[in-house]
Amino acid sequence: MFIYEFLISVCACISDLGRLDFQHLRTSLTLVFIKWGFYSSNNVVHCVAKLFSVSDEFHLWCTKVSIPPHRIDVTPIHVLRCSVYNNFALN
Repeated sequence: MFIYEFLISVCACISDLGRLDFQHLRTSLTLVFIKWGFYSSNNVVHCVAKLFSVSDEFHLWCTKVSIPPHRIDVTPIHVLRCSVYNNFALN
């Protein structure tokens, strides 16, 4: 019982501190990975980034964080991360 209460209090503490949850971290890391994939010299990574950038899931993530999906290759990384952080702060 003690461990369960401890985990609940840790989750509450993290949420109150404004830390990013798993979904926001995943979105941020995925957007940065796709951004780097566009400039990769590895053809496989480059093709995967291009294919994922036209998927519905990618467009959904971009609209959630207010980033134009067709401009991901020229958007600076700090703008991508700031958009995810600002989206988290609004929720």
